[in-house]
Amino acid sequence: MQAAIGTPSQLAAAPRGLTAGRRATPLPRSRVAAADPGDLADNAEFKNKRISVNEAAKQTILTPRFYTTDFEAMDDMFSLEKNPGLPMEELTAVLKELRRDYNKRSFVRSELYPSAAAALTGTTRRVMIDFLERACTTEFSGFLLYKELGLKLQGSNPVLAEIFSLVSRDEARHAGFAHKGLTDFNMTLDLGCLTRERTYTFFNPKFILYATYLSEVIGYWRYITIYRHLQRSPDCQLYPMFELFESWCQDEARHGDFLAAALKARPELLRGLLARLWGRFFCLAVYCTMYLNDHSSRFRHLYEALGLEVTPFCRHVINQTHQSVQRLFPEVPDVEQPAFWAALDRLAALNSAAQAIDATSAPTWLKRLRTLPLLERAAAECVRLYLAPTKRCGSLDAEQPAFHCQCIADGWGGPTCETPYEQFCPNQCNGMEEGDRPWLKPHVHTPAARDPQPGQTRKRPLIYVYELPPFYNAVMLQYRVDKNDCVHRIFDETNSTLLNDQYLYNPEPVLYTTDFESMDDMFSLEKNPDLPMEELTAVLQELRRDHNKRSFVRSELYASAAAALTGDTRREMINFMDRACTTEFSGFLLYKELGRKLQRSNPVLAEIFSLVSRDEARHAGFAHKGLTDFNMTLDLGCLTRERTYTFFNPKFILYATYLSEVIGYWRANDFPFIHGGPAAWRTHAAANLMIEVYHWIRSHHPYWDRHGGRDHVLLSVHDGGSCWVPAVLRPATILSH
Repeated sequence: MQAAIGTPSQLAAAPRGLTAGRRATPLPRSRVAAADPGDLADNAEFKNKRISVNEAAKQTILTPRFYTTDFEAMDDMFSLEKNPGLPMEELTAVLKELRRDYNKRSFVRSELYPSAAAALTGTTRRVMIDFLERACTTEFSGFLLYKELGLKLQGSNPVLAEIFSLVSRDEARHAGFAHKGLTDFNMTLDLGCLTRERTYTFFNPKFILYATYLSEVIGYWRYITIYRHLQRSPDCQLYPMFELFESWCQDEARHGDFLAAALKARPELLRGLLARLWGRFFCLAVYCTMYLNDHSSRFRHLYEALGLEVTPFCRHVINQTHQSVQRLFPEVPDVEQPAFWAALDRLAALNSAAQAIDATSAPTWLKRLRTLPLLERAAAECVRLYLAPTKRCGSLDAEQPAFHCQCIADGWGGPTCETPYEQFCPNQCNGMEEGDRPWLKPHVHTPAARDPQPGQTRKRPLIYVYELPPFYNAVMLQYRVDKNDCVHRIFDETNSTLLNDQYLYNPEPVLYTTDFESMDDMFSLEKNPDLPMEELTAVLQELRRDHNKRSFVRSELYASAAAALTGDTRREMINFMDRACTTEFSGFLLYKELGRKLQRSNPVLAEIFSLVSRDEARHAGFAHKGLTDFNMTLDLGCLTRERTYTFFNPKFILYATYLSEVIGYWRANDFPFIHGGPAAWRTHAAANLMIEVYHWIRSHHPYWDRHGGRDHVLLSVHDGGSCWVPAVLRPATILSH
């Protein structure tokens, strides 16, 4: 049993590495141009390896393969004449999507490619060439298969034929890009020779659909995981091609959607005992192939060069692929069992032992003899894996389903979540396209965010809100698990407002919205005739009593107590009095201004604000008088004119609220996205994200460093409260519950 490196993009090395039909025989070598002798002079092993690459990856059970199928049987399965009731709606939608060709201009090379290739040496250079050669071979084999299917189905199902042709277009584009990359290493791959001389493995049509679907799905997760990791760690970017993995994986995702639609168009492929058995088999075949390929010594080096740990990477990719696959396949292995991963680790160890034997200089017959016990043990492990406990799952669209699941994605409703409606957006995105959506008008209030009229100035204290990149707000809002999570308002299917008061996690989007909303619009009795005022009236009556009118009276003890303090204690006491005076005085200014502004629109609230400002002024005056006991004073007039208050609202989605939804309740499952690690608690991921925002603010704005963050406010309204806030943000005022 000998493993070879699979492409980190394509699981095609996985299903396309299985023999489930005619067994392929060893092939003549394909022609590859020799590398520059200067590059190879110091490494004889590398020189020999480049000769073996000319074979276009010696065929073993784990290497990429070229496939063919029974095209007449495929035609019978999808012929519109023979299957008049074949559901084509989803396939037609997929065709429209593929026609757009989003990545038509994405795969463009720059002058960085040759220089990056020249900078790679030794083992890293070898595995990078392996990677490109296998990527080219895998994508090219997919191109040939899909192109042939497109040609064969033209007469019986034009829609499916065009889809296969467009998918082959994408595969050819990927193969060409990888092939061009080989030239940066002074290598080339003779694809014409490869097409003529490679042995083709026959697969039944339904096996082709199972295998290629899994190939595209696991390919997506491998690409996107590597891409996200390298976005976080740009120093590990070995070769510029990795920067295009996002575009590449988008193609993989669309291909996976197409193949899922094709499988659903033939329900018998997803129902019954045989479908369950084959689904389990192909999942195991793909997962095992990927795991063994990625744990091979050469491929492990590539991951280490990219800054990735092989085992956590493989487990993450398989877990994410499994979540996608179990929505479609009727039965899948239970990858949540520790025994599953233990079996894969044992298979990887056996595969490494077989590779070590194959690398020796012993005669071929002796190497095969030594490998036999390993093959026997590996076969036993595979059988045990296949017979291990499984999960029943899968789904098919029914005409009249007996049960309707709740639509948890924001903006979708109806029996099968097919009806679009208004999604939540802070301030409803300031009323974009408001003319076409009249229901937005009551929720769009932004006069406070607009520039003042000529000649006008803003009243102090000023409140500023940082505008961060979408990754820290809109992306997390988009990918929240449930539409009710962490927002104070959602819409129903008629675009009517539903207020959501279910969670204490909602204050941040509320505050973000109200930061830009006129206070007068919020509490005007004329604009809000149903505003409940009973409790506010009761509060007003209580404040009018002024229970502490005569409480803040000083005695002769104050001055003598201050004189008795010395050293650090005296300095800390002065700092305390200074902060108390400043804090209470800032509240006095804000509440006084609010009381004045609301006099006409809401007299009750205006008087409340005025009375609250009275209390704040009393506190500020008492603290200010205390400073005089220490022979200190604070110029409140200067402070009023020059002090600026900055409101730090780093995301209008909660720091940890969305983290708990996006990455799983307790563990950071999507670790490249939130960088918590596959076994990290959500507290780690939350703290990492806060620190990242902290560095972003300091690198883009001068305000944090001006006062060391002491004039910033941070919301932390999740269950963990301020416990998750890292030390670098502790100087800020933290609002928590």
